[in-house]
Amino acid sequence: MSTSSFGVPIIDSIASGRQLSKAIMNNVVQRIQLSHGRGVTEKFSQNVMTDEIRIIRIKPLTQKGRTLGASTNGLHYDTDGATGEQPTTDHYGIRLRHKLDLPVSVPRSAMDMIPIDLLDGAREVIEQALAKAVNASTLATQLASALNYEYNSGTPLEDHKVEVTLGEGVMVDAIVDMNAVLDEGDSTNGIDIFPYENRVLQLRPSAKKYLKKGLDYIYVANPKAQDMLKIGGLDVETYPNNDVNGYQGMIDGVELYVLSSPIWTLAEEWLGLDAGDLDEIYGLMSASQGTGRGIAFTNAVQVIPEYRGQGVRLLPNYRWGVEVFFAKSLVLLAKTSMTSVGTGSLAPLAPDSRA
Repeated sequence: MSTSSFGVPIIDSIASGRQLSKAIMNNVVQRIQLSHGRGVTEKFSQNVMTDEIRIIRIKPLTQKGRTLGASTNGLHYDTDGATGEQPTTDHYGIRLRHKLDLPVSVPRSAMDMIPIDLLDGAREVIEQALAKAVNASTLATQLASALNYEYNSGTPLEDHKVEVTLGEGVMVDAIVDMNAVLDEGDSTNGIDIFPYENRVLQLRPSAKKYLKKGLDYIYVANPKAQDMLKIGGLDVETYPNNDVNGYQGMIDGVELYVLSSPIWTLAEEWLGLDAGDLDEIYGLMSASQGTGRGIAFTNAVQVIPEYRGQGVRLLPNYRWGVEVFFAKSLVLLAKTSMTSVGTGSLAPLAPDSRA
């Protein structure tokens, strides 16, 4: 049993006052970053109450055109016209098996003792825990796919990875290089080029710092750039934020977000890695066509009476899933000569489900 001492606080042998603040000190947790059409695709599921979503892609046709009068297949009718061609399909899926559902109890006696709204506070921290879990699970799933691809793609492992040395050179060049990788598309999966408007770049805070430092040459004698420097944005139209969803602005046609370090650490837990194993990865660029995310958030929080006595019990029931369809939709920004992470078989699993 823990009780407070009535003899403190005391100053110079004279008792002084103590009062509980009626204001709550709020946590600062970034909201869910990637959204439909920006780094992920969510059109396959919005509050779908199922275990697995089956997705079908119609493959491109194989015909490439012919020339009339040519010695091969140059007649008015295509020589293969009798058999023709029909569409074929590929199949993908998203399993909605990640869950956040541990009940949160708010005792009546605790609400009586503390002159703040514990119930609203409890709801808020549930939402914060969900945002962290969705951000971390999405990052972990994408990193697992990207790292497994790099590990298994042979030597050199540079196909979908751009390496930099922080503090040397201009980070903008690395971002241009990352975009160039996605410009190559993934023709095997029917994508000739990944559209710019669907790309998102997520950076560690340390990488964002060097990116902005590298823009010094822009700020000199440039009135519009002076406005950028004033508001701290990456373009003249954006007021950046760190505490909402981390949006910083557009650079080379891509939306850029700073992703807080605790999310990277939580992603390591999702991948079963040790803290710091992802430190040499500075960022990730993702095209939405390559990652599917499904959510099942209907009746997300149910409030019932606490069965052990007076009070309330909040029952969250959030369920979601993330799948990478095309590894080539992802580009890593990594330390020069980065140490390999994993052995090509990384797989995300919620931390509370790991042994």
